[in-house]
Amino acid sequence: MAKERLTITLDDAILEQIDDLINGVTVRNRSHAIESILKKHLEPQCKKVLILAAGEGEKLRPLTYELPKALLPVHGQPLLEHTIELLKKNGFRDIVITVGHLGDKIREHFRDGSDLGVNITYSEEPRLLGTAGGIVRARSFVEDGPFLVLYGDTLFDIDLQKFCEFFFEHEATGAVALTSVQDPSTFGVVQLDGNTIVNFTEKPSQEKTHSHLISAGIYVFRPDIFDILPAKSPQEPLSLEQDIFPSMVDEGTLVGYPFSGQWFDITDPGDYERALKKWVPRD
Repeated sequence: MAKERLTITLDDAILEQIDDLINGVTVRNRSHAIESILKKHLEPQCKKVLILAAGEGEKLRPLTYELPKALLPVHGQPLLEHTIELLKKNGFRDIVITVGHLGDKIREHFRDGSDLGVNITYSEEPRLLGTAGGIVRARSFVEDGPFLVLYGDTLFDIDLQKFCEFFFEHEATGAVALTSVQDPSTFGVVQLDGNTIVNFTEKPSQEKTHSHLISAGIYVFRPDIFDILPAKSPQEPLSLEQDIFPSMVDEGTLVGYPFSGQWFDITDPGDYERALKKWVPRD
């Protein structure tokens, strides 16, 4: 991205506040601090969050016969409540949750979100539409600006504001938060060239796995994503990872953001047990 050198004059009091932002890591100098402040005020902001929570949790049965996976307890709180608390901490309060299997119980628990200090609406999935299909179904809720997409069956600790800032620094349609695992063969494996994702392979065989970076199921998209997705809900489940990301990779419109915070994907009983043992609640 081209940049132009400017000379500006600031009051000493303002300059002191700018200097207080410099930490040498995320804010390197005065120029970087001023640029960050301007970006927050001038660039489009991520305000809405779409949480995909319509899955049936088949691998977690019998636990999910009567309880949706998003409500499984972790340290005394439903799984999804941990996510909503992180969103609020990061300044996100406008949340849409896709619901299907036992969705009435999710509605009953969270209602309009006011008890948690957020605003929650719901997008109904009468049949399972897949990760991309769920976004299509919820289009009317989120299409007016950049938006976050999260999976309702993961526990994670990431600075979502920094993730969005990273995204806006690149001319991409979407960004994927990336974590590293020892065995990536059961996930969406990512290869990067700089920040651009140059390969995305869903659940590759171990001999074809050349990276330990995987998708964490945390995304941010510009509304341009709806030029790639179908106009209407698909007849069959549609996957971001298998059906949408490969073409975005080919076009160079998908970037990756590695992060080092906690991350647990709760797919089966073993995953759930690991989360119960190892998840460290946030302060």
